[in-house]
Amino acid sequence: MLFGPTGIWVFDSADLPFLLLSFAATAMCVRTSRRSTGKAVLVWRLIALSAACNLIADIAWIAFEVFGLTPSGSVIDLVYLLSYPVLLVALAVLIRARDPHNGSEHALDGVAVVAGLALFAWQAVVVAPGGLAEAGSLSQQLLLVAYPLMDLLLLGTLAGLMFGTTRRSPALWGLFGYLFIFLVSDMLYAVVLHGTEGGTLLAVTDLGFAVAYTLLGVTALNGTAPLIADEQPAAETGTSRFVLLGAAVVIPSITAVISITFLGGVDPRVFAASAVAVALVLMVRVARIMSAEQLARRAAEKAQGELSRLALEDPLTGLPNRNALLDRLASFPPADSLALLFIDLDHFKVVNDTAGHAAGDTILKIAAARICTAVQPTGEVFRLSGDEFVALCGTGQAESNLNPEVLAEQAAQRVLDVLSAVFVIEDLRWFIGGSVGIAASQAGSARDSDQLIRDADVAMYEAKRQGRGRFRSFDQDLREAIRNRHELENEIRVAIDRNEIEAAFQPVVHLDGHEVAGFEALARWRDRSGRNRSAAEFIEVAEQTGLISQIDHEMLRKSCRFIAEFNEYRLDREPAWVSVNLSTQELAAQDLSTRIASVLRETGIDPSWLTIELTEGALTVDPDVAVRRLTEVHDLGVSLAVDDFGTGYSSLAHLLRFPVDVLKVDRIFVDGLTETTSSRSVAAAALQVAQTLGITSVAEGVETQVQADALLALGYDLAQGYLFARAMPATEALRLALGPSVHPQ
Repeated sequence: MLFGPTGIWVFDSADLPFLLLSFAATAMCVRTSRRSTGKAVLVWRLIALSAACNLIADIAWIAFEVFGLTPSGSVIDLVYLLSYPVLLVALAVLIRARDPHNGSEHALDGVAVVAGLALFAWQAVVVAPGGLAEAGSLSQQLLLVAYPLMDLLLLGTLAGLMFGTTRRSPALWGLFGYLFIFLVSDMLYAVVLHGTEGGTLLAVTDLGFAVAYTLLGVTALNGTAPLIADEQPAAETGTSRFVLLGAAVVIPSITAVISITFLGGVDPRVFAASAVAVALVLMVRVARIMSAEQLARRAAEKAQGELSRLALEDPLTGLPNRNALLDRLASFPPADSLALLFIDLDHFKVVNDTAGHAAGDTILKIAAARICTAVQPTGEVFRLSGDEFVALCGTGQAESNLNPEVLAEQAAQRVLDVLSAVFVIEDLRWFIGGSVGIAASQAGSARDSDQLIRDADVAMYEAKRQGRGRFRSFDQDLREAIRNRHELENEIRVAIDRNEIEAAFQPVVHLDGHEVAGFEALARWRDRSGRNRSAAEFIEVAEQTGLISQIDHEMLRKSCRFIAEFNEYRLDREPAWVSVNLSTQELAAQDLSTRIASVLRETGIDPSWLTIELTEGALTVDPDVAVRRLTEVHDLGVSLAVDDFGTGYSSLAHLLRFPVDVLKVDRIFVDGLTETTSSRSVAAAALQVAQTLGITSVAEGVETQVQADALLALGYDLAQGYLFARAMPATEALRLALGPSVHPQ
């Protein structure tokens, strides 16, 4: 093939293109392996190595023929055969990478199919062409059997790969085409090599090999080739399993019929071996399927049990949860008395905000254990959510002489006692405390579980409102108070919609001369019946229901419009200012400064004419948030005042931390100016602190001239109170702009 008739060294025209195609395909696989990542690198390297083995063997085969040697049965066959296991490993790695969980199962399905094809391959490739009879030595016989056997293994693995995933990229289809065409051509070549007719088939096999290598090179150049080993969604297990296993069952019978009809019969030993092989593979596969289904069933049962447990158990404390509570209430004997204790930790939020959620979780677990101990032996404890717990205390018919309400109150007191004890977490001491609401259900009475929980919850909040660290039983008076509060809430909503809540203004005057320096805006409500409603009555409900935000905003707008008009009347004097009270809820609003700036633009007043007034308690709810919000407001040019100074949580640290401009001394110290030395000392100390920090001080609640004189003697400049004027409507307050001063009443 390499020596022509003249003795010149030449290539046969069919060999050179074939070798070039094989070399190019190998080179493209090497190039793709360098562009790949993960398992794709190994896959393409193994495919390149397999193609290189075939290329080397082809070159060696041509060389043997040139030198008059017989290539068949030589070491060249070992090089050819080496390419098969290398390619088989590449497919195994690819299957495993694309489907880590079920890849090996699909490969086994493919092997089950080829076990059925083994009979046909034996007859068509080995027996019928007469190759086995012609093979002289044992090594030649083994080589003759090895080629179709490896082809079948590769075909089976390839079938498992294609059925294994639903997302098949162009590179995967190209690899499938290369392998399928190559393996079919290889089997045909075996038939041609050992058969008596070969001219046309030999040309077909040569063309098949050429097409296969061309397809491999094109596949390696495809953009999806470096991603061929990426994990893919698994195919529907049922579909692929039924297709492959169904084929494995049917194919042996079909191949037997074909062998008997067209290939001269079947060796019974070979047929039996084929049937046994198929049976063994199917048995292994079915056994693995059954094992997997059993494992899946056990996992499902375990998961179901865990879900059932989690549905009724709190994972943090191990206590029964709200669902378990409702189940228990539904199953509680109607003939037994029942008391439900709704327990809430008073200062739990401080732990979470200060020490973090891990410390908070530890507090909850300790609190749960303490509550369980406190209600033993008859009580049952449940965790609802957050820092809320419920304890059920029942009395059966044997204990009917005991008062369930008394027992519940005794249990509630024990709970309060254990919660008031110090909690020590990582050397830090926390005093948490708790509040308890009690709702009782008498024996034989109709029992609504949700209503019982709501009643106890309401009683708990009433205990908190009364000062925390105590218990409160739900009774008819509390029910009536709740109904009245609900009615008042509805009336407040209507009042807001109808703009019935007005701003009244109490003047703040200079003690020396009684000239108006500013005003404090106070909310006043005259309802539809003409009755004046106390601010203490509706402001608290408005804060509890969130309606205070709307009231605060309207008060701000009305106050700014008022002070703009007031200062229009006294252009020849120092502009007056107005202070507007701000609730704790408003202080937490992220857009507080934005809303105030919007009102300032709307009314056109100078920001210095507005003072935002807060109580000391509001500053301590969340000091970090308060500093941010008040700094943003202060940067607008608005002044800030601390109301009721001296009655709450005041400290020099707060005055230094917050951008305070005005300090309002509470009336309780003004009332005692003429009676106790301590009141005079506090008033004098507050003034001194304010002067030291550059803060303006205002005395509240001045009702007598003696008090005014005492304040003036201490050095106070500004005061407000009934001595000078009560809070008045805007129209009346505007008249003060026309006079030089306010006359004491």
